[in-house]
Amino acid sequence: MTTLMKSYKLFMALLLAAVVVVGCTAAPGEPGAIAPTATPEVITLYVAAETTECEGVAPQTCLQVRTDADGEWELFYDTIAGFTHETGYAYELRVHKITVSDPPADASAIRYELVEVVSKTAVAEEDISLPVIRLRRRARSRLALPAAP
Repeated sequence: MTTLMKSYKLFMALLLAAVVVVGCTAAPGEPGAIAPTATPEVITLYVAAETTECEGVAPQTCLQVRTDADGEWELFYDTIAGFTHETGYAYELRVHKITVSDPPADASAIRYELVEVVSKTAVAEEDISLPVIRLRRRARSRLALPAAP
């Protein structure tokens, strides 16, 4: 095989690879693309030591988070890319909050990516109280049950 033929094959392989990479990237305006003008906002999230059952599109397990150390716990239906929750540990995280342009219908318009685990604190089992969110949900479900005959 001549050098010219080898060079031609290498050029074609590189061209094909470039087309595949560019073709697989979500372009601005396509579902799942990051908004081109979006600058990631860095926020702090405090994550509870326990996850809880929740229901978004389907039943799932949610983190419990708050943006203020003394604020109310809220259900967090999304994921944080790069973060894995470990039960029994409370976290303080710095995350990028990124706006996604034209997200799929069943997806969030916000994407979260871990920047830094500021702290990871072990919480003793006896100190993990039932989160307020779970208590409220259970109280509502008891009210909705019909009375026993």
